[in-house]
Amino acid sequence: MRLLFAAVAAFTLSASFAAPVGAYSGAPVSVAPLPSGEVLVATYVNLDRYNAELTRREPVKPVFPQGIPDRWNPTGVYQYGGKVYVANYSGNNVLKGTLTGGEFRVEHVITNPAMKSPENVAVNADGIAVADYDSGAVHYFEHDGRLRWTYKLPLAHGVAIAYGHVYGASLSSEGLVKLEPATGAVVARNKTYGQKGFIYPTAMFSTKDSPFKGDLVVIDANRGAVIFIDRDLQIADQYGRNSRHLWLRPYGAEIIGARMLVADTENFRLVWLTASYEVTSAFDDLGKIHVGRAKEVGMDGRQCGYESLGPLPGLPTDIRFHAGWQGACGVVDNQAQGLSVVFPAYGQLRKRPPQSSPNCGVVSSNTRVPLIRCLVLLPAPFTWSCAAMTTSLCNWTRGSRFGGQRVRMVS
Repeated sequence: MRLLFAAVAAFTLSASFAAPVGAYSGAPVSVAPLPSGEVLVATYVNLDRYNAELTRREPVKPVFPQGIPDRWNPTGVYQYGGKVYVANYSGNNVLKGTLTGGEFRVEHVITNPAMKSPENVAVNADGIAVADYDSGAVHYFEHDGRLRWTYKLPLAHGVAIAYGHVYGASLSSEGLVKLEPATGAVVARNKTYGQKGFIYPTAMFSTKDSPFKGDLVVIDANRGAVIFIDRDLQIADQYGRNSRHLWLRPYGAEIIGARMLVADTENFRLVWLTASYEVTSAFDDLGKIHVGRAKEVGMDGRQCGYESLGPLPGLPTDIRFHAGWQGACGVVDNQAQGLSVVFPAYGQLRKRPPQSSPNCGVVSSNTRVPLIRCLVLLPAPFTWSCAAMTTSLCNWTRGSRFGGQRVRMVS
């Protein structure tokens, strides 16, 4: 669940990061379909419940047993046997419970001194597998909560139980492992690193009884790739990369029927992927505007980062920009391309555009009244301009993000 700067770790093959910070709070990172057809999505801060048509969602309120700390940081979610399992990262536990109305009633807390920060969880009739990021391990628990074994896997992030084995994914150079469920013994490994392998594999799950290729899926956030592998960890096929035209740093997914629902994490939305690799929007939570000069990083110039622009004329000081990895910029003919950056015209920040920038207009100085015009930062030489299609460009409904600063816009 490393955010924003975490990709740098993937390139240096070392990491030591704090748990989720503001940049991705509320972003979809893990998906779990329910028998009812509804879908649960973990977002670091909420467990959101969507209707089957993905037209409506509501946060599910956790209800903890008396005496159990109510720390709530859902990073992974899984459904098995009518029960919901949540990897509760900073709670240092896995929560098992039942959905009742708008509540998630916790019935069993799985914890162990060996488990520090459960990132993802997978369950079957035999046991419960947990990817523990900060402990650098895959843990396997009995259903009564007893720890059966621990396998050390640095920066463990993805986990799956399929085909009679436990599978784990590491954000380090250790790559993927296939383990015996009885003892945790290694059956197979794949340490292929880079564009032809794995850079930042954040999630794993089975393709069984679906039209998708391979036996399992690996979601690689930094490649922006959905990678199909066989049960011995060899790549069978792959699709996608980080692109503003596709998705940005997907962290998780799950197959629902004949399609895959992908958490388009950095865009704060969900998208559908078909077995013929067609992508359509499923639920658009609107997202994050990238700020900075595009630069090429990674293998073959096919991945992009952003470097900070530094202080910009006419920009409110309470907007903060992140330097470093952003996970996506345009790539045309293997060359990184800069993006235009759209800003609301400051009214929501109780500021009007200063004299040095165009006065694009404000409907009202009342911060509760929506604005209809935007200020646009054009690529080099980075000049300000008014948006041509102001209404549609400003039509963000919740949580538009500018370098970690949340700005509410309603139009």
